[in-house]
Amino acid sequence: MNSMEKLDRLLIHWQEHNEEHARSYRKWAEEAEASGFHKVAELLGKAHEETLKINSLFEEARKEVEKAGSSNNFE
Repeated sequence: MNSMEKLDRLLIHWQEHNEEHARSYRKWAEEAEASGFHKVAELLGKAHEETLKINSLFEEARKEVEKAGSSNNFE
């Protein structure tokens, strides 16, 4: 496996891992809200949103890796 293939696999893994975390943050934000911890819920909600933003960056990076692979400039 060349470095481009490895990086692509890592980006996929990081996206999946972040999605798991984002779901957890969302779940615990709901739990905190239900328990009256409004500020905690707000902060966890923000963590959820930021995690999804990071995933969009990983997706952009994957597209760049694909471009590099099609031009064979990444070994």
